[in-house]
Amino acid sequence: MHITIEKIREILYSLCDSRNSLKLLNENTDLFVEIQDSESIKIDIEFNYLIDDEFQLFFKKTVSNILNNYGVFNIIFNIKCKIISHLVTNAKLVNNVKNIIAVVSGKGGVGKSTVSVNIAHALTLLGARVGIVDADIYGPSIPMMLGIKDHPNSLSDNKMVPFVKGNLQSNSLGFLIDYDSPAILRGPMVSKVFEQLIYQTNWSDLDYLIVDMPPGTGDIALTLAKNIPVVGVLIVSTPQDISLMDVRRCIKMYKKTDTNIIGIVENMSFYKCPNCANIDHIFGNNGGKRLSGQYDIPILGEIPFSDVLRKQSDMGEFLIFQDSIEESAKIFLQIARNISMRIANLPKSRKTIFPPIVRE
Repeated sequence: MHITIEKIREILYSLCDSRNSLKLLNENTDLFVEIQDSESIKIDIEFNYLIDDEFQLFFKKTVSNILNNYGVFNIIFNIKCKIISHLVTNAKLVNNVKNIIAVVSGKGGVGKSTVSVNIAHALTLLGARVGIVDADIYGPSIPMMLGIKDHPNSLSDNKMVPFVKGNLQSNSLGFLIDYDSPAILRGPMVSKVFEQLIYQTNWSDLDYLIVDMPPGTGDIALTLAKNIPVVGVLIVSTPQDISLMDVRRCIKMYKKTDTNIIGIVENMSFYKCPNCANIDHIFGNNGGKRLSGQYDIPILGEIPFSDVLRKQSDMGEFLIFQDSIEESAKIFLQIARNISMRIANLPKSRKTIFPPIVRE
């Protein structure tokens, strides 16, 4: 063996994921390397993002192939995963929640709730503890998408008990009012209800809390950016120009409020004929890629039209749970992995600077 521990660490920290160009190890990764004898080393590593069996095999094979060139032929791997908190120090922390991710768009009807629910469920399938909160106070859709019609229980400290379906914890104003009743509230009350759903729910040790946001850049969006310790936002858009116009406003708002933008998900990206496999771009083509290039925000996935996805959402069932070979299901899993990895690469704590909101 002709290699040092320092060289092994250098090699490990240089490895990248070919799918997103991110380093496999980051400044928050726990790594221990030990040379045991002339041909053997031990690598203890604790990734701070979600990994699966396929990733572990890829990592072991890649590292082994490289280190074989240095005369290392026996590698003992001890691979673990632990999601860490990323704090926003100037916002009140949410008990038992490590990372808050908001799913946003300046436009209604682009599928934020569908994306939110299926990404949240995909994260649970990858091993994370996940919750979802419905921030669309006027039009809550999470209860229907989860197939829940009950009212939540309350604890002695007036905290609400989240519903749990498929290991996904959830809360929504839709659980508190009748299924078809309108929420008739002024702006300040809407923001208060939103904060209560975040802070007064008895979340149980969440790695990630997904916030399904309403469209636009109004009261809820400002409350999120100013008062909630959100780690980052996920932008959802269709490729259509009319959608992109509003999404650009949304991106500028979150940039102005110093909020991390994790990436872009293009929903209803294309339609693939189930009979002939012909692809039609019904809402246009490359809208997400144009946004990505304009604002230097990565695209995390392009979700096609899917009748299976539509049916499962209307029935209150998870797409991935029901049909794991559906193309959209695989894309949601890919997006979930990407989100986890990108959050892991953020600083463990940061302080946002919320600017005065003025008319330009």
